Amino acid sequence: MRIVVRADASRVLGVGHVMRCLTLVEALDAKAWFICSQADGHIGDLIAARGHQVHLLADAMPAAEDAAHTAALAAQYKASLVLVDHYKLNATWEREMPCPVMVIDDLADRPHACAVLLDQNLGRDLADYAGLVAPECVCLIGPRYALLRPEFQAVRAQSLQARAQKTPLDGSGRAHVLITMGGTDAPNATGWVLEALHQMPEICETVRISVVLGPTAPHQQAVRSALETLDC
Repeated sequence: MRIVVRADASRVLGVGHVMRCLTLVEALDAKAWFICSQADGHIGDLIAARGHQVHLLADAMPAAEDAAHTAALAAQYKASLVLVDHYKLNATWEREMPCPVMVIDDLADRPHACAVLLDQNLGRDLADYAGLVAPECVCLIGPRYALLRPEFQAVRAQSLQARAQKTPLDGSGRAHVLITMGGTDAPNATGWVLEALHQMPEICETVRISVVLGPTAPHQQAVRSALETLDC
């Protein structure tokens, strides 16, 4: 299966759109061409390291020009599916594609011209897309369709067992709190959480803190310094 993916990542936007597309194409064991804007933090190297092709578009390209470039590349690559995960693209863009389109969305705020739509968010309902997709569109709605990477699935049973027994996996005897505000966390929400924890110094007696950030996160050093001060 040949899939063309249209998704962006950047230090401002974050990496979530690209990462969940990677999860899907790899679950399908597909050969993928990722078309991404050449913004700072586009993670094209990471995509290529995972064995996929990367084509970079000029940053902030108008939607009509974006559609023309993507459609031409999809035709050149003989794609059987275009997967798009992009809040600024809609049905007008999707109608230009030379093959069926699958959309990943979170907002339910614009029309789509697609064969399949995936919205994995908690609280989302099929009715939210009434009038936004064609009646024949296959809608995959809700967290039962969450795009989880294999490494999370591999430890699910072990993690649930540890939670039920209230036994930390690392054997420390302390509860383990994981803080993750996205791969980039441009506004440094992680820092706000750590600052709040600084107001509760006794928490480190019973809790171990881990923070996950991506390689393009702009506040890594500030977060490291805050963790060292917190000493959890």
